[in-house]
Amino acid sequence: MSVVTINKNKYDIDCILSDKDGTIMDFTLWVRWAEKLVNLIGKTDHSYDKNLLAQALGFSYNQQTWDLEGPLAIGSLPDLLTILASGLYQQKVPWNHAYQVVNDAYQKLEDSFVIEDHVRPINGLTAFLEQAKVHDINMGVVTSDNYT
Repeated sequence: MSVVTINKNKYDIDCILSDKDGTIMDFTLWVRWAEKLVNLIGKTDHSYDKNLLAQALGFSYNQQTWDLEGPLAIGSLPDLLTILASGLYQQKVPWNHAYQVVNDAYQKLEDSFVIEDHVRPINGLTAFLEQAKVHDINMGVVTSDNYT
């Protein structure tokens, strides 16, 4: 068992568990992923406002920011796909077609998006992990997405 001191308080711990997105990995990975997905949706026979779809997911193309409490940050993959289909439906695309367009775009994204090209550690992660190793602290990563 290890001891960690936080604000002068000591805690006995067995390990440290971290969420990977935004905690150990730079979250902009998912903004790039969502941008590519929205862009792939646009390669269909329906016109749409990509900024409205981005806003529905909780990110901004122009500012490269995201809502920490939005669907992109905390939603599941099925949530995101449903939100996008709903966004198309609200822009007058029939539901069955909107659902198909979003799912087809997602499949294309999965075939083409090389996640490793976009993964970046948050600042200070390497030093933190080195200190954990020096102090023999076990580490674990938890996540709810489809990537490991």
